[in-house]
Amino acid sequence: MSGSNIGRILLSALTTELCEGESRSRKTVSLTSVQETFLAELFEVVNKGMSDENFSVESMVTAMGISRPQLYRKVRDIAGKAPYELLEDIRLRKAFSLLRHRAGNIAEIAFSVGFSNPSYFAKCFSRHYGTQPKGMFPE
Repeated sequence: MSGSNIGRILLSALTTELCEGESRSRKTVSLTSVQETFLAELFEVVNKGMSDENFSVESMVTAMGISRPQLYRKVRDIAGKAPYELLEDIRLRKAFSLLRHRAGNIAEIAFSVGFSNPSYFAKCFSRHYGTQPKGMFPE
């Protein structure tokens, strides 16, 4: 798998096994059971540490018990992006969900997903979603 996996759907190892022989779209990427286990562990680590503004790729490396190059290689292979990009993506997706459910104001949500600066959060959110976080609140 490579960086061209961005925008594709990841299929679990079980789904791939159940659909063996079936024609799949070019938009799908099959995960091995090892990759699936790695992702589950990584997402657990990220979800536990996400609200800490100091949580970083180094925090992920320590929690996962692997080297930085190994983490980079595995995440790049599966997700098609660097670990810091994946971390930001997960934080922004969580923020999007919280904003959509009006789970607090923009600053509170920014802090809850690990951004220490609401202005920087708004900039990242806008770059990622093409709209300001305040655009999530219809007038």
